[in-house]
Amino acid sequence: MQTELELDLELETAQAALLARYAPETQVRRVRWSQGETQLLELGAGSPLLYVHGGLSGAPEVVPILVALAKSHRVLAVDRPGHGLSDPFDYRGVDLLDHARTFLGDVMDSLELPSVDVMANSMGGLWAVVFAIDTPSRVSRLLLVGAPVGLKRQMPRQLLPLGLPLVGQRLARHVFSHATMDESRKFWGDVQASRESRRPDARLRRREHATQCREHARSGEPYRLSPTAGVSAGVGSRRALARLDDADAPDLGRIRRLRLAGGG
Repeated sequence: MQTELELDLELETAQAALLARYAPETQVRRVRWSQGETQLLELGAGSPLLYVHGGLSGAPEVVPILVALAKSHRVLAVDRPGHGLSDPFDYRGVDLLDHARTFLGDVMDSLELPSVDVMANSMGGLWAVVFAIDTPSRVSRLLLVGAPVGLKRQMPRQLLPLGLPLVGQRLARHVFSHATMDESRKFWGDVQASRESRRPDARLRRREHATQCREHARSGEPYRLSPTAGVSAGVGSRRALARLDDADAPDLGRIRRLRLAGGG
């Protein structure tokens, strides 16, 4: 079993290779907060942009787009406690939301930043939202790349007064060019319209597939789902069976075996 030191060395090596490929000018340094130290990746010289990574990950996840972000910002990507190359942290018995507020506030204090734009992903999004609600004066703009843990589709009521656009990855360029909420709504309206235009084709494929399933059921032969049947060969059995409807039940009951390509 590898020791903690060996794992850290492996991670440092992998991170160095990633930085050398995508963002060789990035500075790597340590930053103190009230309960330890963490790693900080820094690139650029514009207005500060703090990146908070998702769960089971680390600051290096943003490295492939670090140079693009650094064209207009001083990007500061931080490892959350217990992640990446930060100090180990025991989360047992910890109030996670209070911990999030403390950590982000301490990091900003250590960097002498009164306020920042915050870009966050997944679990980092939860941390960023909690911090923004608690100290709105310290978050000038908030970009959530992917839904934060626990956040529903609609904007939380507490964030409405802050005027913080909650958007996906494809809308990042609009947020950092001072896009209005009307522009954001138009963008997502176009996306939804595109999805709606594809739905009739999807329904037709499902009906064709259900018909094929019934024909195989009547023949009593095992049925193997394949790309030609309108289902990916790598699809799981739950998803494949979910494509069938109630009308298939009597016919499927006569099948001895149902073989699914791609496993369960």
